[in-house]
Amino acid sequence: MALDLMGCAMRFRDLLPTVKLRVKALLDGLKRNRYIRRVPPETKLWIEGMSPSAANGNLDLVAIAFNNPMAVRHQIRLVRKYLGDIHVHCVADNSNDDAASKEIADLCRDAGVAYVKLPVNPYQDIGGGSRSHACALDWMVKNYIGRSKSRYFGFLDHDIFPSQPYSIASHLERQPLYGHLQERGGIWYLWPGFCFFDRAAIDIGALDFSPSELQGTDTGGSNWAVYQKIDRTALSFPSHDYKTIYEGADVQNNSIEIIDGWIHTFNLSGWKAVADGRMGFVDDYLSKL
Repeated sequence: MALDLMGCAMRFRDLLPTVKLRVKALLDGLKRNRYIRRVPPETKLWIEGMSPSAANGNLDLVAIAFNNPMAVRHQIRLVRKYLGDIHVHCVADNSNDDAASKEIADLCRDAGVAYVKLPVNPYQDIGGGSRSHACALDWMVKNYIGRSKSRYFGFLDHDIFPSQPYSIASHLERQPLYGHLQERGGIWYLWPGFCFFDRAAIDIGALDFSPSELQGTDTGGSNWAVYQKIDRTALSFPSHDYKTIYEGADVQNNSIEIIDGWIHTFNLSGWKAVADGRMGFVDDYLSKL
């Protein structure tokens, strides 16, 4: 009997980390579901005014912004310059800095770009960057994309910029989704900073951009529930490379990521310490595109 009890205790001890992760996932899921149902009155008016006419039936392109007007300014300019698809570019502002939000809103208004200030989410001010980002994405899926009439839709981080003529729709004409491939924990998913979908081929209601600690994934990993039903061997994914553009040894500060000719400048939300002078350097670099 003592050996049996000891064996049970050891098994419980081994299972405890997984149990804790499952409980956390359940609680995070409850927070997410409460959040995406939260629609302030002024935001409800914006949704009702914007969504039904989105993109003239072609492409909704949503960028999640966070505290960096400079990034938004360059993205608006470069998407307008290089993206060949008929589209609506919408900036969903997840900033927790009121001054940055005002500047982003003014930029969008002056450029004629759709703008929505997202409700404050439960992870925004507690260092939960990945889950805060996921809540922003899921809120837009439920309250904007779900109401839109566009054939295609997709998401960008605020710090990714086209550098040459590009068509998103041309990829989605051949396959149900397209984006930057991530592989972790034995599964694959799309990085939510560059991911696009054919509405007719995707169960929008099943999308969940939450990270999954159980599977070791970052933001977007929970969409594996959707992606696993798709034949990966029939998909193509963007080209991918890195280029060093600044001093230092930290990739997040000294490099850019090149995804199908789009420039991802890394860390313009300041989720980690930014090297001295880097923001100004990136501003100048993007100005030349």
